[in-house]
Amino acid sequence: MQSARVRWSLLCPVVSLCLLFPTLMAAQGATGRILGRVSDPSGAVLSGAKVTLTNQATGVSRDTQTNETGDYTFVNVPPATYQASFELTGFKKNLQKNITVDVNQVVTLNSVLQIGGTQEVVDVTSEAPQVDTTSTQLGAVINDRSVNELPLNSRDTYQFLQLQPGVQAQLGNGNGSLFYGSQDTGSVSVNGGRTRANNFSVNG
Repeated sequence: MQSARVRWSLLCPVVSLCLLFPTLMAAQGATGRILGRVSDPSGAVLSGAKVTLTNQATGVSRDTQTNETGDYTFVNVPPATYQASFELTGFKKNLQKNITVDVNQVVTLNSVLQIGGTQEVVDVTSEAPQVDTTSTQLGAVINDRSVNELPLNSRDTYQFLQLQPGVQAQLGNGNGSLFYGSQDTGSVSVNGGRTRANNFSVNG
């Protein structure tokens, strides 16, 4: 009896970790990343530059520093619009605004710092890259304008889901429609995958 209790006490943490890790990994799928390199006008990389990322809607910010190769990374960035500032002693402060991060998007944001005082600011309006070459994942954000203005007759959550590329309702039982959706909650196929292969998370 005592040995059985010992075995269970050893097994319990392992089972807990197995149940916990898929939840954590699923939660990370709803966020994006911002990465890039900071250099001077000659192209030489700058290490130790401070990079501050600020949510333009909430004002919440986080910062990091470039490494020895001039690179930096922000992970688990919630979908929103951001501004990024780049600072290093002996260079003008570089400020880039309107950086949009969507679900599962990797945004490459490089910066070239001009020589000058840190009290001087170079303001740059960021433009989204035409082709994302850093990730094979796709994601989309349904904004408030879509929710308010799209002519969907039942305001069903899964109707919005089916407006995304590669998403369609389950067919074959007579209850579903390609354009409206299935009567079975959550029965959608993403890029040809099984409906049971979908994962739904709320607030992480």
